[in-house]
Amino acid sequence: MVAILPSKRAFIFPAMFLCFTGSISQLSAFVSPAAAETRIATVDVARLLNESQEASSKKKELEATTQKAKAQAEVKLKALKALERKLKDAKVAADSKEAESFRNQARDYERFMKDTEEDIKKQYVKINKQITDKALERITRYAKANKIDLVLDKSEK
Repeated sequence: MVAILPSKRAFIFPAMFLCFTGSISQLSAFVSPAAAETRIATVDVARLLNESQEASSKKKELEATTQKAKAQAEVKLKALKALERKLKDAKVAADSKEAESFRNQARDYERFMKDTEEDIKKQYVKINKQITDKALERITRYAKANKIDLVLDKSEK
């Protein structure tokens, strides 16, 4: 079994529960030869996730999606501002059909912005989970293949 543990968290191992009231020679009786053969490795998971080729390509895809959404939002906002200016110049009454139409378009714009932002966040979370799962699976495979007992995350937090 391979365990991947973050390095900056406290973990209590069963051996830590022993009461160390005796001398060092008595303590050595608790250390087994198997414990001396434990292999531990560290990996910078954050760096692995941020600098992998797959992460870079997915990041570029997300940036392209974000830029496309920003461009659409800017077009809609310009049209909305132009309509607002037109209505103000014409001194349209607040209870007129044109004003109601403008308010509906403004609500649609706000809804569009909210939905687009949520969609991009969902995409980000989905992609991040996929990349993280693949990285952890590869780390686990590597650890098993190289008989590493414990893998610690040495990422800067």
